[in-house]
Amino acid sequence: MTYVASHVDESTWPEVPLGSLVTFHSGGTPSKGNPAFWRGSIPWVSAKDMKSFRLSDTQDHITAEGAANGTRVVPRGSVLLLTRGMTLLNSVPVCLLDRDMAFNQDVKALRPSSRILPDYLPYLVLGNAARLKNMVDLAGHGTGRLNSEELKALNVRVPPMGDQGAIAHILGALDDKIELNRRMNETLEAMARTLFKSWFVDFEPVRAKMAGGDTGLPDRIVDLFPNAFDDEHKPSDWSSETLYALAQVNPESWSKDNVPERVEYVDLANTKWGTIEGTQCFTWEDAPSRATRILRRGDTIVGMVRPGNGSFAFIGADGLTGSTGFAVLRPHQRRDSAFVFLAATAPENIERLTHLADGAAYPAVRPKVVGATQAVVPDHALMHVFSDLASPFLDRIESNKEQNGTLAKVRDALLPKLISGELRVPDAERIVEDVA
Repeated sequence: MTYVASHVDESTWPEVPLGSLVTFHSGGTPSKGNPAFWRGSIPWVSAKDMKSFRLSDTQDHITAEGAANGTRVVPRGSVLLLTRGMTLLNSVPVCLLDRDMAFNQDVKALRPSSRILPDYLPYLVLGNAARLKNMVDLAGHGTGRLNSEELKALNVRVPPMGDQGAIAHILGALDDKIELNRRMNETLEAMARTLFKSWFVDFEPVRAKMAGGDTGLPDRIVDLFPNAFDDEHKPSDWSSETLYALAQVNPESWSKDNVPERVEYVDLANTKWGTIEGTQCFTWEDAPSRATRILRRGDTIVGMVRPGNGSFAFIGADGLTGSTGFAVLRPHQRRDSAFVFLAATAPENIERLTHLADGAAYPAVRPKVVGATQAVVPDHALMHVFSDLASPFLDRIESNKEQNGTLAKVRDALLPKLISGELRVPDAERIVEDVA
């Protein structure tokens, strides 16, 4: 549907309580003691999942039986707002659901009335995030809380339907591009991991040569693979090495004698399965004490606390500081960056670290355990070929991430001005055309 912005003066947009525009729904947690309620196919949202605006999946899933016992499922397009938790002390997460999901008691689901377009509602809520942040109070034990009655009473401006649709279309175009880049990055990383696994875990080209079959590779590359295995069941003339042979572990840290003016901090909680979902900026005096690891382009970071949570990432640019909860791997040869990242974060190696982690409350491994991760390493010629093939995947991923950062900043700058009427739709359209 095409929406045309009205010619109504923005100053005449009425202000009404948010509660008159939406209905609020509460969630809950099915009993963790009943296995029939969990490990199903229905995503179940809690604060730890609310890291991005568009939410397509969650860490935990429930069954249909679990959904009927202690929680609620809301449809795709619903808006979720975190209303309780320590996260609220720093930000107010707002999520738009890409599929039907359930959610816990710390979250509210918002559904629109006939006075507001479903596509506009998420931007109305997100655009008021700063006001919502000012409404957060303490519920005890340092936990932030948004009072439901105060939420319902919050006055917001309501544009005519045409303006609502036009605003949602402009901002949605930016979010569509962000989502496209995110999905493209998933595909690119999967391609790099598939190539690594084929060559250096399953040894498929070696097996194909031994069987006299087609490897599907150019002859110049096929010739670099052995055609036999040694007594250790690895390709002949290849070596079994630890990551220490390929990279330094925790090579640089800030100290009191060498401190930055500004710290852009990467924490375990904001790093999931290859993606840094957000950073925090501090002066050195205000930065957390664990913010000491210097990160440089080409490094790989692997979370040492609860490694199975997938707190790892490839560092695509200089200027970041990591938590001491990461082991930082810096390749001895810059060209080996892709190999080190894919070897260190291969599923079987993350599983290994998970099994080796000890400690009841915070199971963790030491940096030397990460450095001792084994990898089967080919000769230099094949390593260089692999780098030439895999590195462009990682470079494109970083380029997409950089573009997404720009798009998100533009969206966040336009959003409050559009929903308040300060910025007119035609002006916003021209800005978006320059960046999208």
